[in-house]
Amino acid sequence: MTISGGLAVMATDEIIRRSLSLPAWADGTTKDFRQALPAYLQVSNPLDTSGVMADDADILRSVLRAASGDKQTDLTLVCLGGSRAREHAVVDGLAALTPEIAKPTLVVWAGGSPEVYRRMRQAGIIAFDGVEDAIAAVSLARAQAPADAATDPASQPCGLPPREAARATALAMIEAACAAGRTMLDEVESKTILRAYGVPCVAEVTVGPDGDAGQAAAGLSYPLVAKLRSAEVPHKSDVGGVMTGIADAGKARVAVADLLALGGRLGLRHADVVLQEQVDIGVELILGASADPPSGQSSPSASVALRLRVARDVQVMLPSLTRPDACRALDRLRSQHLLGGFRGAAPVPRQQVADTVRSLRANGQ
Repeated sequence: MTISGGLAVMATDEIIRRSLSLPAWADGTTKDFRQALPAYLQVSNPLDTSGVMADDADILRSVLRAASGDKQTDLTLVCLGGSRAREHAVVDGLAALTPEIAKPTLVVWAGGSPEVYRRMRQAGIIAFDGVEDAIAAVSLARAQAPADAATDPASQPCGLPPREAARATALAMIEAACAAGRTMLDEVESKTILRAYGVPCVAEVTVGPDGDAGQAAAGLSYPLVAKLRSAEVPHKSDVGGVMTGIADAGKARVAVADLLALGGRLGLRHADVVLQEQVDIGVELILGASADPPSGQSSPSASVALRLRVARDVQVMLPSLTRPDACRALDRLRSQHLLGGFRGAAPVPRQQVADTVRSLRANGQ
């Protein structure tokens, strides 16, 4: 999706050169586009919005939601640019939408300022300054995809995006962090990659110094948690950078202002605040992937975090695991009284956990 015919032509030429495809939009997607866009615009792939997508936040949200739900495409490439005066408003709109969009989405901003790329990456948006670089990342991910990437969809967890598209998300996010001189991803970036592989994550938005916390959190359900985010503070709770139980928009604004002020007192060069829906504490499972040096394979493991410090309760699975394998591993954990619904709590949804383990396995590979 682009804001000009020129960007659409550049993107199409590069896609064809790299032997990628531009399938027609599904009928439902086409209908959604026509409802969202002015009647004089033609709906096709690529979709040229003639600038209205960047000028109208409601149109931007509508077309991105429609593209994210399209069943014919694996990922969405959004090509923007133009006046720097509207950069921040567009980035705010994209940042607010990021948690809602399950499909990997890459953004190109032609001629943007360094600040716009920094803000997009902080918000978990995969950002590039050129069409060629964005499509090269997709092509690289496709070329490096495992041979079994075309596994029967029926055997995959429900909603797991195509592996090539998810790999493009991960590679772009990691490369952006490396380019910034960082050695680890932050919480928002990590969850962007997990979402791309079909791992459910808590709904969240990021709010910067110029943002309105109440407006940004309009799509979230209260109570919320507010967290200070900065590459200079990997452990937020150590500096008092976490606030819980935020009950309404007014308290969200106060929490964001307080955390940004804390960032100023700490001398952080770049900081914003993550607002997340507060999740009730139940049974916590830790899922991890470790590399076996001889084989280079990744093996997801599951452990009960609630008893991790007093009773080691771990199951290790091979990369070739199936959903039944993951369910059997859960059944072998010793803490079954916790998984089955401890003290009136809801039982752990084992099929969902099994799907999440398989999604993590795809991520690790």
